[in-house]
Amino acid sequence: GFVVSERLTYQSFGSALIDIYHADLPVYISADSILHAMHASYDAIVKDIEFATLLPTLTDLIAALNEQVSALDARYAHAPGMQPMLRDLDVYLTVAGALLGEDRPPTYPENAEAVAELVALIAAETPASYPLFADAPRVLDFSQFTPRGHYAGSNSSGRALSRYFQTMMWLGRTEVYLSVPEGAKPRPADADIQRQAILAVLVMEALDAADAYRLLEDIEEIVRAIAGPSDNVTPENMRALIAQTRLPSAAALLDVPTWRAFQATLLDQPYAAQRILSQILSSPAGGGQIEPASAFLLLGQRFIMDSFIMGNVVYDKIPGGARRMLPSSLDVLFALGNDAAAQLLVPELQRYGYAGNLASLRYLVDDYQAETWDDSLYAGWLN
Repeated sequence: GFVVSERLTYQSFGSALIDIYHADLPVYISADSILHAMHASYDAIVKDIEFATLLPTLTDLIAALNEQVSALDARYAHAPGMQPMLRDLDVYLTVAGALLGEDRPPTYPENAEAVAELVALIAAETPASYPLFADAPRVLDFSQFTPRGHYAGSNSSGRALSRYFQTMMWLGRTEVYLSVPEGAKPRPADADIQRQAILAVLVMEALDAADAYRLLEDIEEIVRAIAGPSDNVTPENMRALIAQTRLPSAAALLDVPTWRAFQATLLDQPYAAQRILSQILSSPAGGGQIEPASAFLLLGQRFIMDSFIMGNVVYDKIPGGARRMLPSSLDVLFALGNDAAAQLLVPELQRYGYAGNLASLRYLVDDYQAETWDDSLYAGWLN
């Protein structure tokens, strides 16, 4: 045992090491001091980029898209079946604007109640059931909207970053379903999936009409460089799908056979599936694994390896249905190449029988080439 007096507290590793060095004492550079410096610099870089570049660009993007709702309403005046989806688009964009701090009413006055309810649910920061872009409710994890880290500051820049964070969570976690998720309760009706597929195409039409694709690409390019690729159907994917299926307009998907063909083409694409679970789903009755929906997101969550590792060493990914409900940071350490971590995991491995999962993940990571680790700032930091 030993004691460190509070009198010797330092604000940073750097200042402590400099004082020790100038006092002619032995300097020990610990692994945690190096990792802390890397993490702090990564966090500072991200914070500066978000405040100076991403926040104003996102504000311009949402404002440009909001202005297109009226034009799309006029365009589809001849198609009364499009009204629910146009109102969904209005809610989707108005909530994004409200989270950014914009005092802009919805284009359709009757949407004011839905917008206020969603903003209140986000402020409550707790899971809730809500009929989002559908007649039937689904469970949405609003706890993920809690600002944390450098997004939780109390000064003016901190409050601005909190608004940015919640808006990005709305655009990155509000899944527009393109297929039925295995594990959603209640199970979405086909008509609700069709409705959301039309909404996704309307978002694309708003992007094109506003000439706002450049703004979206500016954000996407930076976020991808920082955190990696999206784990969902992206606007780029949707644009390619619309061209591949020769879809003339969103209204064409009101025809059920056309929508079925559109969905079938999508599900045959490598980008259709999500690899990381991002919403609350329940195990299907009678066993079987949860399978997230194919979902369109404007600025979706990112695929990062440590999250993928943690998601594949717990229930329901373990053979035999072992109910290991929480992963360990040791799982990530072993998968990233730390053999000693496996010794500390022996009790868990024996209890839950997930050694095969862990070995597969280690094999996957070992097979990563240099360009994979160079793909984003986060991947390089993790490497």
